[in-house]
Amino acid sequence: MVRFCLLLVVVCLTCTPMHAAGDASLQAMLPTHSLEDKAVAPTEDLTLDPSVVVDSSVPQAIKDALWKQLHVKELDWANALVVLIVGLMMVHKSAVVLDWIIVGAVFVVVYLLAANELQSTDELTGLKRFEAVEIAALGAWIAYKGIPGIQLLIGGALGYACAQQAELMLIMHGYNASDLNPYGIALMYSLIVLFFVFAFSSKYHLQIWAVISSFIGGSFLAAAIQYFLTLTTFGQSYGLTPKKGAFVEFLCLLYNTGSDANDVGIYAGSKYNQWTASLPGDHEATTRPFCMDQFVGRVIWFLFFVYGSVVQIKKVRAQAAKVGTLEPLLPQ
Repeated sequence: MVRFCLLLVVVCLTCTPMHAAGDASLQAMLPTHSLEDKAVAPTEDLTLDPSVVVDSSVPQAIKDALWKQLHVKELDWANALVVLIVGLMMVHKSAVVLDWIIVGAVFVVVYLLAANELQSTDELTGLKRFEAVEIAALGAWIAYKGIPGIQLLIGGALGYACAQQAELMLIMHGYNASDLNPYGIALMYSLIVLFFVFAFSSKYHLQIWAVISSFIGGSFLAAAIQYFLTLTTFGQSYGLTPKKGAFVEFLCLLYNTGSDANDVGIYAGSKYNQWTASLPGDHEATTRPFCMDQFVGRVIWFLFFVYGSVVQIKKVRAQAAKVGTLEPLLPQ
């Protein structure tokens, strides 16, 4: 009974503010101009103001700076080692990784809120930054001690977001927000939020996360293995000339396709990067480009992905059968 009441509290806290400003906010998210409103008068001056410049270089500058830091040769092996450890955790212990992602997210959010509150009264000095870090650390510790409850809140928030998108779709298909039955909309919000809360309470989301975590972790492991093999004399012993590069290039090689892939690894520039075959429509066999390093990396990636998904889903189901479908939110 206590567990059910806690679930209802989550639903009520999530759905209560829906119609206070929900209809107006959803209606404001949609375009309100008709075709007549979009018509431009012949005498209207459409000349662009040259003084108004959209600065799009900031994201690119951040990307370039990050890319430059990931290519520092002195610390590149450390990047690969850290990613290798994270990949092992994501393939074997996805639930632990999810817990630390939640703790880290709570730390960042609490720090931003605390820093904003301290800065609103005075300049954010070094001492106040330290106070914000202390508050954020306290929030992260509370989140760590109450992970099951935080996961339920996340489930309720995701359910509310999905319900809001469902209402928005109704409005986009011609329904006016003021014409919608408020009781029906409230019922829809409650059912969707309840579904997500119970999905998170039954640990079903851990099975989905196990697949996602194994997918990402498998790519980390495959890239790290190829990176460290390239640093050794493994390829040279077979008459190959491995091409070294930054670890991030090995990782990008797995995700990129075609000419976008920068070939690095043991088979770079070798005869194995071409294959001869006759495809439908070809009158004779033709030689086509082929990236052996990418192929081998994706095979390793796929094997880790399958292994991690199967093993971790079995662990989640075994744990759910052992301790029940819903763990207590408070210590016994």
